[in-house]
Amino acid sequence: MVKKLYKHEFLSLLRWLIPVDLGCLLMAAISRLALFLGDSTPERIIKSLTGVFFGLSVFAMFIIGYVVVIRRFYTNLLKNEGYFTHTIPVKTSTHINCKIICGLLFIIVNFIVAILSLLIIGAGTGIWPQIWDAFKKAMKLAADSAGAVNFTVYVIETVLIMLFGLLLFLQQVYASMAMGQRMKSKAGGAVLWYFIFYVIMQVSNSFLIIGENAVVTSTGLRPVELTHTMLGISLGVQIIWNVIYYVITRVQLSRHLNLE
Repeated sequence: MVKKLYKHEFLSLLRWLIPVDLGCLLMAAISRLALFLGDSTPERIIKSLTGVFFGLSVFAMFIIGYVVVIRRFYTNLLKNEGYFTHTIPVKTSTHINCKIICGLLFIIVNFIVAILSLLIIGAGTGIWPQIWDAFKKAMKLAADSAGAVNFTVYVIETVLIMLFGLLLFLQQVYASMAMGQRMKSKAGGAVLWYFIFYVIMQVSNSFLIIGENAVVTSTGLRPVELTHTMLGISLGVQIIWNVIYYVITRVQLSRHLNLE
Protein backbone atom coordinates (compact mmCIF):
# COMPACT_ATOMS: atom_id res chain seq x y z
CA MET A 1 0.00 0.00 0.00
CA VAL A 2 2.85 2.38 0.84
CA LYS A 3 4.51 1.74 -2.51
CA LYS A 4 1.22 2.46 -4.30
CA LEU A 5 0.84 5.65 -2.28
CA TYR A 6 4.27 6.91 -3.35
CA LYS A 7 3.70 5.81 -6.95
CA HIS A 8 0.38 7.65 -7.14
CA GLU A 9 1.87 10.79 -5.58
CA PHE A 10 4.88 10.77 -7.88
CA LEU A 11 2.78 10.26 -11.00
CA SER A 12 0.40 13.05 -9.93
CA LEU A 13 3.33 15.46 -9.68
CA LEU A 14 4.97 14.09 -12.81
CA ARG A 15 1.99 15.17 -14.93
CA TRP A 16 3.00 18.75 -14.14
CA LEU A 17 6.74 18.20 -13.98
CA ILE A 18 7.22 16.92 -17.52
CA PRO A 19 5.55 19.75 -19.51
CA VAL A 20 6.98 22.51 -17.29
CA ASP A 21 10.54 21.18 -17.40
CA LEU A 22 10.37 20.39 -21.12
CA GLY A 23 9.14 23.93 -21.72
CA CYS A 24 12.15 25.33 -19.87
CA LEU A 25 14.59 23.13 -21.82
CA LEU A 26 12.88 24.07 -25.10
CA MET A 27 13.22 27.76 -24.26
CA ALA A 28 16.91 27.19 -23.50
CA ALA A 29 17.39 25.52 -26.90
CA ILE A 30 15.62 28.43 -28.65
CA SER A 31 17.81 30.92 -26.79
CA ARG A 32 20.93 28.98 -27.82
CA LEU A 33 19.87 28.98 -31.48
CA ALA A 34 19.19 32.73 -31.25
CA LEU A 35 22.85 33.27 -30.40
CA PHE A 36 23.74 32.26 -33.97
CA LEU A 37 21.93 35.33 -35.28
CA GLY A 38 23.87 38.34 -36.52
CA ASP A 39 24.33 41.80 -35.06
CA SER A 40 21.63 43.67 -36.92
CA THR A 41 19.08 45.54 -34.83
CA PRO A 42 16.19 43.06 -35.39
CA GLU A 43 18.48 40.12 -34.65
CA ARG A 44 19.77 41.70 -31.45
CA ILE A 45 16.18 42.32 -30.37
CA ILE A 46 15.32 38.66 -31.00
CA LYS A 47 18.35 37.52 -29.00
CA SER A 48 17.43 39.82 -26.14
CA LEU A 49 13.81 38.69 -26.14
CA THR A 50 14.71 34.99 -26.15
CA GLY A 51 17.08 35.61 -23.24
CA VAL A 52 14.35 37.38 -21.30
CA PHE A 53 11.83 34.64 -22.02
CA PHE A 54 14.34 32.01 -20.95
CA GLY A 55 14.89 33.77 -17.64
CA LEU A 56 11.14 34.00 -17.14
CA SER A 57 10.72 30.32 -17.98
CA VAL A 58 13.25 29.31 -15.30
CA PHE A 59 11.57 31.58 -12.76
CA ALA A 60 8.15 30.23 -13.71
CA MET A 61 9.40 26.66 -13.44
CA PHE A 62 10.37 27.13 -9.78
CA ILE A 63 7.19 29.03 -8.92
CA ILE A 64 4.98 26.46 -10.62
CA GLY A 65 6.94 23.68 -8.94
CA TYR A 66 6.29 25.02 -5.44
CA VAL A 67 2.66 25.82 -6.27
CA VAL A 68 2.01 22.31 -7.62
CA VAL A 69 3.61 20.62 -4.59
CA ILE A 70 1.70 22.82 -2.12
CA ARG A 71 -1.57 22.50 -4.03
CA ARG A 72 -1.16 18.72 -4.12
CA PHE A 73 -0.86 18.64 -0.31
CA TYR A 74 -3.92 20.84 0.06
CA THR A 75 -6.22 19.06 -2.37
CA ASN A 76 -5.15 15.54 -1.42
CA LEU A 77 -5.29 15.93 2.37
CA LEU A 78 -7.42 18.95 3.24
CA LYS A 79 -10.17 19.11 0.61
CA ASN A 80 -12.87 16.63 -0.42
CA GLU A 81 -10.24 14.23 -1.74
CA GLY A 82 -9.02 13.99 1.85
CA TYR A 83 -12.09 11.93 2.82
CA PHE A 84 -10.78 9.13 0.61
CA THR A 85 -7.09 9.73 1.34
CA HIS A 86 -7.54 9.37 5.10
CA THR A 87 -9.35 6.03 4.66
CA ILE A 88 -6.22 4.46 3.16
CA PRO A 89 -4.80 2.06 5.78
CA VAL A 90 -1.55 3.91 6.42
CA LYS A 91 -0.45 6.20 9.23
CA THR A 92 -0.85 9.96 9.02
CA SER A 93 2.93 10.29 9.17
CA THR A 94 3.16 8.11 6.04
CA HIS A 95 0.99 10.57 4.11
CA ILE A 96 3.10 13.49 5.31
CA ASN A 97 6.38 11.69 4.54
CA CYS A 98 5.11 10.88 1.05
CA LYS A 99 4.22 14.52 0.38
CA ILE A 100 7.56 15.75 1.75
CA ILE A 101 9.78 13.27 -0.10
CA CYS A 102 7.99 13.50 -3.47
CA GLY A 103 7.69 17.29 -3.21
CA LEU A 104 11.37 17.69 -2.37
CA LEU A 105 12.39 15.43 -5.26
CA PHE A 106 10.14 17.46 -7.55
CA ILE A 107 11.91 20.69 -6.56
CA ILE A 108 15.40 19.14 -6.80
CA VAL A 109 14.62 17.95 -10.33
CA ASN A 110 13.68 21.54 -11.20
CA PHE A 111 17.13 22.67 -10.03
CA ILE A 112 18.76 19.98 -12.18
CA VAL A 113 16.70 21.09 -15.19
CA ALA A 114 17.74 24.70 -14.57
CA ILE A 115 21.41 23.64 -14.63
CA LEU A 116 20.87 21.61 -17.81
CA SER A 117 19.18 24.57 -19.48
CA LEU A 118 22.18 26.76 -18.64
CA LEU A 119 24.48 24.11 -20.09
CA ILE A 120 22.40 24.13 -23.28
CA ILE A 121 22.71 27.90 -23.65
CA GLY A 122 26.46 27.80 -23.05
CA ALA A 123 27.10 24.78 -25.29
CA GLY A 124 29.72 25.46 -27.92
CA THR A 125 30.56 28.92 -26.62
CA GLY A 126 33.62 27.88 -24.62
CA ILE A 127 32.35 29.58 -21.48
CA TRP A 128 31.61 26.43 -19.49
CA PRO A 129 35.17 25.00 -19.68
CA GLN A 130 36.42 28.35 -18.38
CA ILE A 131 33.87 28.36 -15.55
CA TRP A 132 34.71 24.73 -14.71
CA ASP A 133 38.45 25.46 -14.60
CA ALA A 134 37.85 28.48 -12.36
CA PHE A 135 35.59 26.37 -10.12
CA LYS A 136 38.20 23.61 -9.78
CA LYS A 137 40.88 26.15 -8.90
CA ALA A 138 38.64 27.76 -6.29
CA MET A 139 37.81 24.35 -4.76
CA LYS A 140 41.50 23.37 -4.68
CA LEU A 141 42.42 26.67 -3.05
CA ALA A 142 39.69 26.21 -0.43
CA ALA A 143 40.72 22.60 0.21
CA ASP A 144 44.40 23.58 0.59
CA SER A 145 43.47 26.39 2.95
CA ALA A 146 41.08 24.45 5.21
CA GLY A 147 42.49 20.96 4.79
CA ALA A 148 40.91 18.09 2.89
CA VAL A 149 38.90 16.77 5.84
CA ASN A 150 37.57 20.16 6.93
CA PHE A 151 36.72 21.10 3.35
CA THR A 152 34.79 17.85 2.85
CA VAL A 153 32.82 18.54 6.02
CA TYR A 154 32.15 22.10 4.82
CA VAL A 155 30.68 20.76 1.58
CA ILE A 156 28.52 18.20 3.38
CA GLU A 157 27.26 20.82 5.85
CA THR A 158 26.49 23.28 3.04
CA VAL A 159 24.58 20.69 1.00
CA LEU A 160 22.56 19.64 4.06
CA ILE A 161 21.76 23.27 4.86
CA MET A 162 20.49 23.78 1.31
CA LEU A 163 18.33 20.63 1.44
CA PHE A 164 16.86 21.40 4.84
CA GLY A 165 16.33 24.99 3.72
CA LEU A 166 14.24 23.83 0.75
CA LEU A 167 12.38 21.46 3.02
CA LEU A 168 11.78 24.11 5.67
CA PHE A 169 9.66 26.27 3.38
CA LEU A 170 7.47 23.32 2.41
CA GLN A 171 7.06 22.22 6.01
CA GLN A 172 6.19 25.75 7.12
CA VAL A 173 3.48 25.97 4.46
CA TYR A 174 2.17 22.49 5.31
CA ALA A 175 1.97 23.35 9.02
CA SER A 176 0.25 26.65 8.23
CA MET A 177 -2.39 24.94 6.10
CA ALA A 178 -2.89 22.22 8.71
CA MET A 179 -3.48 24.85 11.40
CA GLY A 180 -5.57 27.07 9.15
CA GLN A 181 -8.02 24.34 8.12
CA ARG A 182 -9.58 24.51 11.59
CA MET A 183 -10.54 28.15 11.10
CA LYS A 184 -13.66 29.47 9.38
CA SER A 185 -11.67 30.93 6.51
CA LYS A 186 -9.17 28.18 5.79
CA ALA A 187 -7.15 30.10 3.23
CA GLY A 188 -7.06 33.18 5.46
CA GLY A 189 -6.18 31.00 8.44
CA ALA A 190 -3.30 29.41 6.56
CA VAL A 191 -1.93 32.84 5.60
CA LEU A 192 -2.33 34.05 9.20
CA TRP A 193 -0.53 31.05 10.63
CA TYR A 194 2.25 31.36 8.04
CA PHE A 195 2.76 34.97 9.11
CA ILE A 196 2.77 33.94 12.80
CA PHE A 197 5.33 31.19 12.15
CA TYR A 198 7.43 33.59 10.09
CA VAL A 199 7.51 36.22 12.85
CA ILE A 200 8.40 33.62 15.48
CA MET A 201 11.24 32.31 13.31
CA GLN A 202 12.61 35.79 12.64
CA VAL A 203 12.55 36.72 16.34
CA SER A 204 14.24 33.45 17.34
CA ASN A 205 16.85 33.88 14.60
CA SER A 206 17.61 37.38 15.89
CA PHE A 207 18.33 35.99 19.34
CA LEU A 208 20.38 33.24 17.75
CA ILE A 209 22.56 35.77 15.91
CA ILE A 210 23.13 37.64 19.16
CA GLY A 211 24.12 34.37 20.82
CA GLU A 212 26.47 33.47 17.97
CA ASN A 213 28.20 36.83 18.20
CA ALA A 214 28.63 36.36 21.94
CA VAL A 215 30.17 32.92 21.38
CA VAL A 216 32.57 34.24 18.75
CA THR A 217 33.62 37.14 20.96
CA SER A 218 34.10 35.13 24.14
CA THR A 219 35.70 31.95 22.79
CA GLY A 220 38.13 33.31 20.20
CA LEU A 221 37.68 30.34 17.88
CA ARG A 222 40.04 29.80 14.99
CA PRO A 223 38.62 30.41 11.48
CA VAL A 224 38.20 26.69 10.76
CA GLU A 225 36.47 26.03 14.09
CA LEU A 226 34.36 29.17 13.71
CA THR A 227 33.15 28.09 10.26
CA HIS A 228 32.20 24.64 11.50
CA THR A 229 30.41 26.19 14.48
CA MET A 230 28.40 28.63 12.36
CA LEU A 231 27.44 26.01 9.79
CA GLY A 232 26.61 23.50 12.51
CA ILE A 233 24.36 25.97 14.32
CA SER A 234 22.58 26.94 11.09
CA LEU A 235 22.02 23.27 10.22
CA GLY A 236 20.84 22.47 13.73
CA VAL A 237 18.35 25.33 13.74
CA GLN A 238 16.92 24.25 10.38
CA ILE A 239 16.55 20.68 11.59
CA ILE A 240 14.78 21.83 14.78
CA TRP A 241 12.32 24.00 12.85
CA ASN A 242 11.66 21.18 10.38
CA VAL A 243 10.89 18.83 13.27
CA ILE A 244 8.59 21.42 14.90
CA TYR A 245 6.61 21.98 11.71
CA TYR A 246 6.44 18.24 11.05
CA VAL A 247 5.02 17.57 14.53
CA ILE A 248 2.48 20.40 14.14
CA THR A 249 1.31 19.03 10.79
CA ARG A 250 1.12 15.46 12.06
CA VAL A 251 -0.81 16.37 15.20
CA GLN A 252 -3.31 18.50 13.28
CA LEU A 253 -3.88 15.93 10.54
CA SER A 254 -4.25 13.13 13.10
CA ARG A 255 -7.27 14.86 14.64
CA HIS A 256 -10.77 15.09 13.21
CA LEU A 257 -10.40 17.23 10.11
CA ASN A 258 -12.77 19.95 8.97
CA LEU A 259 -12.33 19.15 5.28
CA GLU A 260 -13.69 21.36 2.52
